[in-house]
Amino acid sequence: MQAKASGIQTALIAIPEASPVGAAFGTLSDHPLYEALAKDTNTPLLTDVFTKVLSDNKLKADPIHPNAAGYQVVAEAVQQALTELGLLAQP
Repeated sequence: MQAKASGIQTALIAIPEASPVGAAFGTLSDHPLYEALAKDTNTPLLTDVFTKVLSDNKLKADPIHPNAAGYQVVAEAVQQALTELGLLAQP
């Protein structure tokens, strides 16, 4: 990854595996590709961020996109995870 080669700290956010049934019933799970990619590149992986949001109808604009409240939950989860990883200063 060019970012790492340049000394830039990176993190990867897992996205749910495409599943119309999972989206309809709130049973999505992170796509396994992200875990493999994170392991192969030794990159921290943020899991269940979008999966949790897209499994809650109150946080979705449609079956595959968060609404404003959903994006707020995503932002807070990413901020917390990056802070815990030491990639973001304490607020």
